[in-house]
Amino acid sequence: MGKNLMLVSSDETFYGTLPHIAGQLDKYLCATLFGDPSAELLQRIRQMVEDHDVRGIITRGSWTVFLQNQLTIPVFPVKIDADDVYRSINFLSNKGCRRIGIAIYSYTSDSSLPYGVIDCYRFGDLCLHISHFGGTNEIEYVLERMQTIYKVEYILGDVEAVRLAAARGLAGHVIKLESRYILDSIEQAQYIVQLGANERSQSRHTRLLTNLISEGVLSFDSGGRLVTCNSSAIAMLQLPPEPQGDVETLLGLPLETLLRQSANKLVSIRGTSYIMNAITSQLRGQTTHTVLLNDADYIQKIEFSIRTQSKSNGLKAKYDFTDMIAVDSQSLQMIEVAKRYARSQGTILIRGETGTGKEVLASSIHNESPRQAGPFVALNCATLSENLIESELFGYEKGAFTGASTSGKKGLFELAHRGTIFLDEIGELPLNLQAKLLRVLQEREIMRLGGDRVIPIDVRVLAATNRDLRQMMRDGSFREDLFYRLALLELELLPLRERTADVIPLFINFLNSHMRKNHLRLYWEDASVFTPLLGYEWPGNIRELENLAERVVLLSEQNEIDQQLILSLMREKRPTASGDAVLLPVTNDLRVVERAYLENLLARFGGSKTALCGYLGISRPTLWRKLNGTAPTPHGS
Repeated sequence: MGKNLMLVSSDETFYGTLPHIAGQLDKYLCATLFGDPSAELLQRIRQMVEDHDVRGIITRGSWTVFLQNQLTIPVFPVKIDADDVYRSINFLSNKGCRRIGIAIYSYTSDSSLPYGVIDCYRFGDLCLHISHFGGTNEIEYVLERMQTIYKVEYILGDVEAVRLAAARGLAGHVIKLESRYILDSIEQAQYIVQLGANERSQSRHTRLLTNLISEGVLSFDSGGRLVTCNSSAIAMLQLPPEPQGDVETLLGLPLETLLRQSANKLVSIRGTSYIMNAITSQLRGQTTHTVLLNDADYIQKIEFSIRTQSKSNGLKAKYDFTDMIAVDSQSLQMIEVAKRYARSQGTILIRGETGTGKEVLASSIHNESPRQAGPFVALNCATLSENLIESELFGYEKGAFTGASTSGKKGLFELAHRGTIFLDEIGELPLNLQAKLLRVLQEREIMRLGGDRVIPIDVRVLAATNRDLRQMMRDGSFREDLFYRLALLELELLPLRERTADVIPLFINFLNSHMRKNHLRLYWEDASVFTPLLGYEWPGNIRELENLAERVVLLSEQNEIDQQLILSLMREKRPTASGDAVLLPVTNDLRVVERAYLENLLARFGGSKTALCGYLGISRPTLWRKLNGTAPTPHGS
């Protein structure tokens, strides 16, 4: 907490000791003012309080009494310590004074205390006459009695008492305060101000939170009178900005009835239904009754929203085009075309081998389309039987078949309303369902199994296949009219063997993903350690590549991924059948045959001689000699 205390005093030296501690006070004081109490100085103090964000006033004597009823911030008097009094008495006693009057301001607000009391103490020939006064009139009365009755010779006290004594011809001495007591008083004031600031901050925070919540909150004291309420309660009950009243006036319920209410009680207040809870608490010995109100209609709307969102769980597209890692020019061109198609409403047929990422592409198209806020529903047509696919796609009415839900069920086309439905492995759809799907695409309406009403739908269809649908049309296993409905727009995902430039970037992306999932941190020298990946045709495509990346992450025994680990895992993958046949020249020169074979292998490894050496278990010089047809150098030559 910064400087937020202000010093106000009638004496610029603060009774003679301020210069000795000025440096230490600097960390607490943001302003100082010296002079006698007056209306003009009061106005200056108020302005300084506002300008410097003063949280407390340090002062004493008449200033304390003057300011206590004039300011909204606390006033902290620096009180005289016994040591200060003893030291001053000793000073006067050494000068030969034997009758000493001590007059000190009293800061108590108790008006029942006796007026002008003087206590007398004798120590040998030393007489002390002590009085605590509460104002100018009282000190004048006290000084007159000390002078006329007790024949005091000297006055000790605050500045005000010494000044009034001088006006009566009495010598006076201002009690000088010890520096450490001034610091103690100021540090205590700082502590109290800090506590107050913390409490105000907590109170503001509580008020802010209370006003942010949608529930109406009203707090009543033990007698049922309103203490506070939040903005939601004011709006709900249509109360004035600063409401007043008791429980019965505001809620229409006696306090006793309110406290007997069960939890989540439905009550009617001025014709509106509310869900009400009442809580009684004790804080600092005070009883508080807090009432929480929720608009019943609002609760029903929230419940409906939760149900709707719960139904939509799993109907969101998980991927977008940023998830599609591509470097290959053909891949980049396909992605650009897909983005253009995404902005249309036409059906799209996606072709690609198993594992090429057809669902990722379909999900990305949905998230790039005008339907991105709607549901994304996916179905793999190869995973369900014919009967189940029909009920999943079109839904059914209650009692439509044995085992059907008694309340019926929405189909995927209904769930995808105003969104996108993705039909993967469309080539596996039975012929009779192909006809129904064609009708949906033509009419944009469906009928549930066992139903008798037509349900209009607004759905965009994306389909995918790894089969040759044109050949299936020729074989009669796929409807030609459906094909041309689906293939309004076409996209083809190339297999990895035809876009080797994407292999290493994809692999590194999968490595990073699995390192995050497994909370591991691995590194590699550079991308060249992954060149053995280029010598494999990846029949499982991206799915197979990701599986290998996960194995690398899990099997890496060191923090570093090196080429040796990649090579060892790649040796487990035999060359594909399409690559087993190698055309070799017919010649009696075995070196020519060997060179042709090595050149074929080198092409498979994408030209990486390091990868090829690792695959064959030979050194680079040996590979260089074999490729160049030279014989090894004899030993000793």
